[in-house]
Amino acid sequence: MEWLGKHFVLVDRFFASSKLCSRCGWKNNNLILREREWTCLACGTTHERDENASINLKNEGLRILKEEKDITIIHDDAPTVGTTGSYAFGDDVRPKEIFQDLFGQFSRKKESITL
Repeated sequence: MEWLGKHFVLVDRFFASSKLCSRCGWKNNNLILREREWTCLACGTTHERDENASINLKNEGLRILKEEKDITIIHDDAPTVGTTGSYAFGDDVRPKEIFQDLFGQFSRKKESITL
């Protein structure tokens, strides 16, 4: 999906973003959910679990864009993906219908009203 020059990439839900060392790629198969920090046995880097996962997800998203979607990335060394800015005219910055189509099926709660 592309919207105003931006790309939305879905990474496989089973991608081991928390378990992969974002520095060398070694996979910590013994990492359990309650462990919030771990040290890579291959390169010695200490990781905070969520920060490491976010780096890995960014890198995987960029890999998908480059390799699978054949999109050229001009600056992939930025600390975050996307941009921030002021939207002073009050325009809606999120395409509601796109997000409703993508995520609506997961967030809609079926309820019945009885009177």
